[in-house]
Amino acid sequence: MSEHKMDASFDVNIESQSQSDIILTSSQPSPSISSLITGSNKRGNPDSPDSYQPHKNSQLVKSADVIIQPLLKQIKEQETVIETHKQHILKQFIQISNLEQATLNHISTIKEQGKDLDCLSDEIADLKIRVESQEQYSRRTSLRFHNVPVPVDNHGKILHPVNTDEIVLDIIRNKLNINIDLNEIGRSHVIGNARKGRSQVIVRFISYRMKHLVYSNKKELKGDTNGTFITENLSQYRTELVKTLADMKTKNQISAYWTADGRIFVKKSENSRKLIIQNWQDVGNLRPPLTRPVAYDNQPDNQPDSAKPAISRS
Repeated sequence: MSEHKMDASFDVNIESQSQSDIILTSSQPSPSISSLITGSNKRGNPDSPDSYQPHKNSQLVKSADVIIQPLLKQIKEQETVIETHKQHILKQFIQISNLEQATLNHISTIKEQGKDLDCLSDEIADLKIRVESQEQYSRRTSLRFHNVPVPVDNHGKILHPVNTDEIVLDIIRNKLNINIDLNEIGRSHVIGNARKGRSQVIVRFISYRMKHLVYSNKKELKGDTNGTFITENLSQYRTELVKTLADMKTKNQISAYWTADGRIFVKKSENSRKLIIQNWQDVGNLRPPLTRPVAYDNQPDNQPDSAKPAISRS
């Protein structure tokens, strides 16, 4: 009987409790299930992974900042350095461009100056030719007597004064058979030192006609006992040309050479026409062309050196 009363009272309490819950539910908003679940979880387990995730992300951000910030600082510093280098490179480029332009201007100036120098060189060469021609023209009335006996002392030195006028007159009168008077000679004197009692004597005649007459009869001195012979009084430049021709005649590279009124003539062979020699280029044209040794005749010019026959160095 008592158990039935307790059950009845428990039921009444449950019902009254349910009614109170219903009254509370109607007077307050109902929380969502997920929030209840989440809230219950948080309250139930504060060390769960969901509650630890924000703290972990915060630590990662801080760690990343520690690494990234110095790198960003270095990048900014490198960007500053790069910008500085860019400015230097730009300045260098401008300087190089200016130097290139200045170089081009200098090259152009040098070319112009080269042309001017070429013109001046041509003018100088022309002036040298004209001066040399004028010098030779001033010698047109002079002759040189070679191997002329002159008085010397025991040491072979010339005893001055030497009466060269009488010596020359004797040669012209007695060896060339030309009637000449002392008045035909303007001046005469010894040149250089004596060799074996003989020396050169230069003679300037009053007139070109007498000089030409004496020079035209120089062949009369061929075979002279003293070895005396006559040449024109040439300039130093033409004298060197004649010496080279004499050497070429000795080597049988030319047939004959001679001078007349300061001009130099040559014949390559006995039957060839005479040529006028005016400069060293003319002399060079008389020389025979260089020929290769027979051993090279069958070797093509473009063959490498290793394929050519070796030259003995014994």
